[in-house]
Amino acid sequence: MRYYESLYIVNPNYEQERLDEVIKSVADKSIEYGFSIINHRVWGKKRLAYSIEKHKYGSFILLHFETELTENLERFERFMILQKPILRNQTVGLTIKPEAQVEEKSVNNLEQKETTEESSVVTETKEQSNVESEETTEESSVVTETKEQSNVESEENSEEGLSVEEETVVVTEEESAQNEETEEKVELAIEEEATEEVQE
Repeated sequence: MRYYESLYIVNPNYEQERLDEVIKSVADKSIEYGFSIINHRVWGKKRLAYSIEKHKYGSFILLHFETELTENLERFERFMILQKPILRNQTVGLTIKPEAQVEEKSVNNLEQKETTEESSVVTETKEQSNVESEETTEESSVVTETKEQSNVESEENSEEGLSVEEETVVVTEEESAQNEETEEKVELAIEEEATEEVQE
């Protein structure tokens, strides 16, 4: 069994439906010539090294196939040259069997799954950030409560300090009254002694 790779360039202005028609016609002709298709996929729209029929870009299609009938290769080449939508084509022999590519649909499904997983990760991250912000707000409210409590305590302490000051003021007034009383008693005692001496 021999393996081949055929790369052909299709008019870049074709819509997807028309491009699919060209790919289908090439696949049908390949099967008609006895080729067993391994891969047949759109490689993508790429810039050309030089303009072909005034086109600067082209849609590249890659075809891998295997066959034992090498005499049909020339007929296949002739078919590809005569197709108007195909700007250029080249077929080369391969030494080893090419790996079968995953279909584009499954690739698209995988991409969609990855995007949904990424979006779920983003939503989880948003939820976590919301939870964290709620925790921060709770912490800040706890901090404000603590500040309010400390303010209340400081007010209570200041009130207690005032009452202590009032008590000390009261105490000093009592002490001054007692001092005045003792001074009056001393003065009275001195006067009594003076009157006694005068009487003698």
